[in-house]
Amino acid sequence: MHQTLFGRLPKTLIILVSAWILMEIAVRIYLEWPLSTDFYSSLPADQITEYQKQIGVRATTGKGWIHLGWIADPEREIYRIERATGDRWLYVRDVVFGSFLNHDGGKYRVWARPKNGDEFRLIGEVTVAPESGIAPLYKPLIAGDWRTLLKPEKSGYYINDHTIFQDKTGVWRLLGITSKSDGDFNAEKYFAVGVSEKFPPDSGMRETDPIADFSELAWAPHVIRADSV
Repeated sequence: MHQTLFGRLPKTLIILVSAWILMEIAVRIYLEWPLSTDFYSSLPADQITEYQKQIGVRATTGKGWIHLGWIADPEREIYRIERATGDRWLYVRDVVFGSFLNHDGGKYRVWARPKNGDEFRLIGEVTVAPESGIAPLYKPLIAGDWRTLLKPEKSGYYINDHTIFQDKTGVWRLLGITSKSDGDFNAEKYFAVGVSEKFPPDSGMRETDPIADFSELAWAPHVIRADSV
């Protein structure tokens, strides 16, 4: 008589795998149960629809491209993008997240299609045109030996997600998630900061005081320029 697959597996292995699955479920419940938002969301789920109505669809442009953005709920919705051609709306594509990049301008609209089968809901319409010209393409090159940019000591021991930018005074800055742990993301509640007068610096960036220390998880840092600020 042939034994089943589970019959051939050592009982110890089955117990270990089962224990690992139970621990994984327990950790996820422990982390997500007290949260009013999903793990990667800044809005409670019951407020997303209202914010979608308020914000609608926003557009930005560059040389040869347009980008549409809206508040999304990827766990519960799929988004249908349509483009007006004459007096008709033509299907473009479905997307999961609140982002769509394209070369062609025109009049667009975005629908939310709930995964539970509810009716489609219009998020918004927008008319947008790309800027004239060809978008520049930048190819990253390794221009020299590897070097350490910043090894934090005041606020943590490593750099996780980070961004590097030059401020309006000409100073280069690095902002990066960190913590005084061995990489525990639950402890990453602020950004380490490094500065230098040129980039790349000859001997690494100087560490300054951490920022965004609000006793909450700190997400991937980024910089927005608005009104020359």
